Amino acid sequence: MGKDFGLKGVKVYAFTLIELLIVISIIAILAGLLFPALKKAKDVAQEVVCKSNQKQIATAIFEYTNDNNGYFPKIYSYAEYTSGPG
Repeated sequence: MGKDFGLKGVKVYAFTLIELLIVISIIAILAGLLFPALKKAKDVAQEVVCKSNQKQIATAIFEYTNDNNGYFPKIYSYAEYTSGPG
């Protein structure tokens, strides 16, 4: 059954190379099946974060208009900040 490696009365049971390669290939196949599901979950989480950010921005604008007699906040363009005076 087990192999005797020169140790008196001690049998050592070890995996063969084929058994290890089979186990590694099974793990690789399972990981390959799992990665698409993880990507989908990550995409759904990113969508939830994006929707939450949009809701916070909309709430901030709504509160601003409530505090300022229905006026919306002034929108500044990037050119106004970078063009400088004049």
